[in-house]
Amino acid sequence: LGDVYKRQHLEEKKMNIFQKIKSGMLISGAVLIVAGLVLLFFPVTTTKMIAYIAAAMLLFMGIGQVIGYFRYEPGSGRYSSGLVLGIFLMIVGLLIYYKAEVVVSIIPIILGVVILFSGFSKLQQAVDLARMKARRWTTVLATACLNLILGGVIIFNPFSTAMTLLRFVGIGLLYSGISDIVSTLYISRETKNYRDFE
Repeated sequence: LGDVYKRQHLEEKKMNIFQKIKSGMLISGAVLIVAGLVLLFFPVTTTKMIAYIAAAMLLFMGIGQVIGYFRYEPGSGRYSSGLVLGIFLMIVGLLIYYKAEVVVSIIPIILGVVILFSGFSKLQQAVDLARMKARRWTTVLATACLNLILGGVIIFNPFSTAMTLLRFVGIGLLYSGISDIVSTLYISRETKNYRDFE
């Protein structure tokens, strides 16, 4: 009886972890869709906003580190490197704020890496579906390959203007978000069927 209870507890734990992963994938897919739509219609404004948000976050983090350093006794060990780290974060934040155009120029590369990561995650899903002998694992494989191609094109940037590149990034993020949600829901259903069949 104890072994049966342990097995049931282990299965419940696995299902809870799977549900959390599924929820995380669905949320990240929705975020990618929103980011893609915003970048598609407001490319220049969005990239500048990202740079300024990053600068503000680093500034606030730096200020928080410095305040934390002075709030605690020197021998307490808490925030021991807070002063140096805080000043460093504030300097980086100010550099990003005043050199926003430099940050804007690398944002497409960062987003291209995000799209590549989305492709690799779907590639993993395709392999999982193939191992479960699911019917449409090749469809997920095809979406993964398209994701990888989009990410690669963005990183190598064959476009003549920055505006075209940014809009293409928006399309890539939009596609990644939609395909992430669809493939996650599909693999969730197939995994449930596979477990029930076992």
